[in-house]
Amino acid sequence: MIFTINFWSFVISILAFLAAIYAIVYTHIQNKTILLISNGFYDKREQDPFILGFTVKNLSSKPLKLTHLTMKDEKNNELILIKDFTPTATFSVGNSRFSIPTQDIIGDYWYGAPLSRTELLQPNSELEFKYYVETRPPNYIDVILNFETFGFFKNVKTKKLSVVLTNQENKD
Repeated sequence: MIFTINFWSFVISILAFLAAIYAIVYTHIQNKTILLISNGFYDKREQDPFILGFTVKNLSSKPLKLTHLTMKDEKNNELILIKDFTPTATFSVGNSRFSIPTQDIIGDYWYGAPLSRTELLQPNSELEFKYYVETRPPNYIDVILNFETFGFFKNVKTKKLSVVLTNQENKD
C-alpha cells in the first residue's frame, strides 16, 4: 500500500507545495526595505547657527532612490532649515606685533550636506546629511524619507524614522 504510485504522487505534491511556500516567504523577506538612521548629532560654532546631521543606511538587498527628506521635532513641527549656508570665515593673528591675520581652515565637518537632488542609495551603503537650522535642535527628530524602489513597477514609499541627536565637541 505504501509503494503505490498515488501515495508517492501525494508525497511529491506535498513537498512541492512546501517548497513553493518557502520560496514565497524567502522572496518576501529578501525584498523587504530596511533603512536605518544613526549617528545623529548637532553642534555649533560661535558665530554660526546650529548644524545637525545624521547617516541614512540602506540595509536591504536592493538599491533605493531617495527623493525627499523632511525633519520634524517632538511636537511634530517641521524644522526650519537654512538653505545654502556657508560657515563664517574666521581669522587668526600670530604672536608677533607685525603678523598678518590669516584665514582659519574650516573643516568639512562644518559644511552642510543636504539632500538637494535625488540620491541613489546602493544596497548596504550609507549617505550622510547635514543641515543648518535656525534654532537649537531638539533631542530627537523624526526623519520622513520618500524613496523609490526598483522593480517591475515603480514603487514610491514613505518611511518615518527617529534619530537621537547628541551634542558633539567642536571639531575646528
